[in-house]
Amino acid sequence: MRTTRRLVAFARPNNLPHPRLGISISRSVGTAPRRNRIKRLLREAFRLHQHDWPKGYDLVLVVRPHEPLILAEYQKLLTALMLKLHASWQNKK
Repeated sequence: MRTTRRLVAFARPNNLPHPRLGISISRSVGTAPRRNRIKRLLREAFRLHQHDWPKGYDLVLVVRPHEPLILAEYQKLLTALMLKLHASWQNKK
């Protein structure tokens, strides 16, 4: 598990040749349009960078209340989280 001000991320190896994404976002984050915008941006950031990340992880993101960021910021955030989570799983082996 890794946390930032905007996201809490959980990862677990899934023995598949590709990563998978799950997003949990509560009403405390904001109105439905805000929540949907954040989910769309997170899914797009994941889609654009999933081929650069280590293969075979299930990634679950829990979104904390924040103003929506631009796509590039979510891309940086997800990449940093994924690399840290991968390193922590490598240390457990």
